[in-house]
Amino acid sequence: GNTRIDTEPIAKISANDQAGYIGELVNQTLNHSVRSLPPTSYRILHLMVHALIGASAPQPALAFLRKNNQTATDAERYCTDHIRNDWVILKNLLNCSDENLALIFHSLIFSMTEKPPLPNQQIKSSADRENWETEFHRNYIAPQIRNIIETATNFRMKLNAALAKNQKNNVIEGEINQTLVMDKQYRLENLPALWRTIGLVNFESFRAYYMSDLAKNRTNYPFLSIFFKYAGQLELLKHLLPIVKFVQVLNSKLGYQLTRQKAREMSFRQFIEKESNDGENDGIFKGLKTAFDDFCVGWNRVLPFVKRYHCHELLREKPNMAYKLPVVFGLMEPKDTGIFLCAILDFLVDLQNKFLEEVMLMPPGTCRSLKFLDKLTFNTEQTVSSTSKLKSARPNTTNGYCLQSMYLDQVRSANIINFDWDDEILTYSQRNLAVAKGQDIIYDLTKIEEELANILVFEKVYIETQPDSPLYLEVFPYHLELFQGYMGILNDIKNLITQEPITIEKMHLLFVSGISSSFASEILSSLVILLCFVKRTAVGDGEIPIKGYVSRWMILSSLYAREGFSRFLNIDLRLKHLVALYEFVEEQ
Repeated sequence: GNTRIDTEPIAKISANDQAGYIGELVNQTLNHSVRSLPPTSYRILHLMVHALIGASAPQPALAFLRKNNQTATDAERYCTDHIRNDWVILKNLLNCSDENLALIFHSLIFSMTEKPPLPNQQIKSSADRENWETEFHRNYIAPQIRNIIETATNFRMKLNAALAKNQKNNVIEGEINQTLVMDKQYRLENLPALWRTIGLVNFESFRAYYMSDLAKNRTNYPFLSIFFKYAGQLELLKHLLPIVKFVQVLNSKLGYQLTRQKAREMSFRQFIEKESNDGENDGIFKGLKTAFDDFCVGWNRVLPFVKRYHCHELLREKPNMAYKLPVVFGLMEPKDTGIFLCAILDFLVDLQNKFLEEVMLMPPGTCRSLKFLDKLTFNTEQTVSSTSKLKSARPNTTNGYCLQSMYLDQVRSANIINFDWDDEILTYSQRNLAVAKGQDIIYDLTKIEEELANILVFEKVYIETQPDSPLYLEVFPYHLELFQGYMGILNDIKNLITQEPITIEKMHLLFVSGISSSFASEILSSLVILLCFVKRTAVGDGEIPIKGYVSRWMILSSLYAREGFSRFLNIDLRLKHLVALYEFVEEQ
């Protein structure tokens, strides 16, 4: 069910233009647009069109809306839903109040009244339509949204000037709100603006400033465009490492020892109490509790965003992580309850990988903030202590940038995006101190982009799946299930390490050590663990002593606690004797 059947998906389709209105559902995506229109211009036009349609007579309006499909069933409700949605989206895009947005629309209509579009302009083709949209954006919308505060203030001043003819305004209030018309003489005589309203420096204001001249800013600051696209979810990535850390703790403590049934019965609380000797070992208890708490926070924060895992649609009612849940929820396995953990890791890794991929697609030299990507910044000779291998750094074939790829169980904290928005990033900004410009904020996009690029891209890596696996972490090895998926493991070991029979002298020592007695079942179970681990690590030296190999890996340290297995470790048996040893014990 997970096989990709289309190796060359279509990335872009040609427009299938239809004459007349095409019904559509309300779209709440902030950056949604059509053709070459910027999102803000699209929303303004979209709102105006539906306002005009909604103001028409109901029956003709409905017939117009249903010309190409049956999406609309009630003209008034349909148009109202779109208008309300566009209004909310525009407030977010422009970071403005209802009042200022209304003033912007009035200012736009006023400018269209003063300089109306060409009369009798007919649109006969899609090219004509796109040209008209481009001209409308350039001549009418762009001047209005380039500085929202200034547009709203200027139109408010026009309204106040008109109002002043009929009634006297409050001068102090006019100065504070910056709506009073103040010429040079007035400013010299009255020293106004000791108090004035000012704009807030925050993310919404920063985004609105960037969107105010989108075409120019996309060209000059392309990284910020990608940042805004992913900004809503990048903060989730800080949970990736805590989740991985606790999964690895479970794997090291319970791997090869826990049966599937026991995993379904043992709760996380019981696991922590067992490992800490009912809390008597305070250090272990606090360490495991902290690790689980971080895992719990990450799980509950991320899972609501995850809708599916590969071809599996996740249930709407997803499990809320808590101490009472069984540990099986923290064990890697791409089926049953394990799907939730796999889906969370897939979602987070995919988020980082896609973000970095888009950054890598930028042509070299177009973004000064990414100069550190022009040459490799990683130490590729670092020591690898786990069984996963560090991928060598590779240059992106599309451009000259370099990006390192690693396995998830090998990454360090610096390799994962750990981001929380902080308004301190916007210290590179200043307010416009001119009269009537108090709410106008100018952001230094160059410095802000450099700061964000350093936080989000420097030393970050592309995360690879495990070798010959679609998973980012290895499947949890349940006790007594290790040969599942390794049905030919004995042959694999023989191909990996040249095997030899055990000598008569050493066979005698095995009998003396009691290997053929009641310990046979325990030893067989231990050998299964050892065989699987040898296959995983792909060691090829048959002369390595079994005892030395076991002592090399912490995850195998539990085998020492097994009395029967530990008895024959002092016999000089080597990895080249593994298959013969397994077959001998199996016959007992």
